[in-house]
Amino acid sequence: MIITTLKKLVDQYSINTIEVNVGEGVNPMAFEIDSPDYREQQNYLVKGEYRIRQDFATGKQILWVDRLEEEFTKPAEEEIAEDEPTAEEIAIIEEHFNTPITAIFFHRQSLQSTALDISRKEVPHYAESVVNAYAETFGETSLEEFAMVEIDWKNQAVSLVSIPQPTVEPEPDSAL
Repeated sequence: MIITTLKKLVDQYSINTIEVNVGEGVNPMAFEIDSPDYREQQNYLVKGEYRIRQDFATGKQILWVDRLEEEFTKPAEEEIAEDEPTAEEIAIIEEHFNTPITAIFFHRQSLQSTALDISRKEVPHYAESVVNAYAETFGETSLEEFAMVEIDWKNQAVSLVSIPQPTVEPEPDSAL
């Protein structure tokens, strides 16, 4: 794919008219180089294909472009976000993880459940203890057999949370 500015193509090939593809079965949008449309779009990027042809009746060079998009300008240095979170972002994250919730864990098949009022940051430890307690009572089990309903009383929100399955690395094939 070729990406260049419209102005560069116009200057390079002495273009008089520009036609922009609007869609299949529709005549392209056309404008002259001395028109206000061109002045507004001269710094746009020509993306995709373009063709140049000469109209022998008028002697004009016509540029057909697949599409035009506004030129991307790099934001000023102060506008670029830092990798490190700001104090305000850290406060928002801390508030989210310290929000008290009611966590209701349940086994997906037997629907046996347990609930506890805790903060979000304590959920992984609580999930692990629930799985261990279930395994002691009913035999071998795993975390993916459980799900959690989270009730956020402060924000008045209820959500069903699926506990993610841990990633398992495949074991290398043993030599035959």
